[in-house]
Amino acid sequence: MFRILFLFITLIVIQPVFSQENDYKVEQFLFDCMEESFAKKDVNLSAELDRFENYLITKGDLQEATGKAFFDIFLEIQSDNDVLIFIPYSEFPELRSLFPQEFYSDVCLEELRKMNSSDLKGSKYFEMSRALSSINREMVTPEKVAAAVSGVLEPADFDNPYYRALTLLTILNLSTDKPVRNILDPDFDESSYFTIPIFISGDDELFLFKKMIAQEDFELQLTKQIEEHSNYLIRLEFDRKSSYNLYTTLRKEIADVLIKLSQEKAKTLFNKNYEELSEEQKLQIDEIYPFRIKEIMVEK
Repeated sequence: MFRILFLFITLIVIQPVFSQENDYKVEQFLFDCMEESFAKKDVNLSAELDRFENYLITKGDLQEATGKAFFDIFLEIQSDNDVLIFIPYSEFPELRSLFPQEFYSDVCLEELRKMNSSDLKGSKYFEMSRALSSINREMVTPEKVAAAVSGVLEPADFDNPYYRALTLLTILNLSTDKPVRNILDPDFDESSYFTIPIFISGDDELFLFKKMIAQEDFELQLTKQIEEHSNYLIRLEFDRKSSYNLYTTLRKEIADVLIKLSQEKAKTLFNKNYEELSEEQKLQIDEIYPFRIKEIMVEK
């Protein structure tokens, strides 16, 4: 569920308070802000986006480097009701160096609010933000978000650096290291698994098996549980008021644990790194350490 909300949060930068002109002035300003924020991390945003775009084209996830191809991605999300793109977490660390809420500095957002209203009136950015804001936050789905975006933006809009950057960064941050089993499938019997319950409170306290645990101890304890229970199911619950930073950090740590265990098993069974295995061998490892996780947002 939170991956769905992340798509929503990534695209809505701030709640708009003005209308805007359709000349991309605001979009260019926001893109400049993004470049500045990444530059503070010693990341050349444009160069890294180009590299990621070429990667997606090579993998076949993006047909070509055109606005229409980017627009088609939202049509696919609308059709699949999810982002079905899988990218190893070890790839593109530069683009993962900032969380979405860090793309724009407070100074940039304050300058945006002070912009001349005649410059802000009527832009696609405002229309898109308004369409996204109209979605009931309790009923957000990738399909509805993609429909709102594709209902406002046209293929030519994605030739703009800002919309291209948002799309690429959203894809990267919503991708998974490998396919995640849909636990809502009719044949998925949760009762047959050993549940590893993880909870993030509204105060960002971390609990494992209902006992508070320090974040620095989490990976070690989770590894121990997975090694001891081969039929594990990771149940990640998070309070609506918990911070996005802790959620994404924790989810990455879960992925890191499974990746590390998969690498160790690949060495043990085949004396190779996981990336060097055949598809059949990878499947064998994935059956031992599947990314089997259920995510639930709660309000307590």
